[in-house]
Amino acid sequence: MDSLRDFCDQFRPLFCNKDEDYRASVLARLETSVIPRYVGKFDAIIAKNNGTNIVGNKLTWADAYLAHCL
Repeated sequence: MDSLRDFCDQFRPLFCNKDEDYRASVLARLETSVIPRYVGKFDAIIAKNNGTNIVGNKLTWADAYLAHCL
C-alpha cells in the first residue's frame, strides 16, 4: 500500500495548485518519470499474481486503491 500511496500522492499538486506553469511541469514529470516507473512495478507485481490482483488471488483494498488512483 505504501507504493500505491506514494504513486497517488504524486498527482496531488495537479489538484492543489492553480499555477498553470507549475502544473504543466508536474504533469511532464508524471508522464516521463513517475507513471512509467510505478506502473512498471505494479504490472510486474500483478503479473506474478496471475495477472489479476496486486496481492494474492483475491480482490483487496490495494486493488481498489490502485483503481481509484488511475
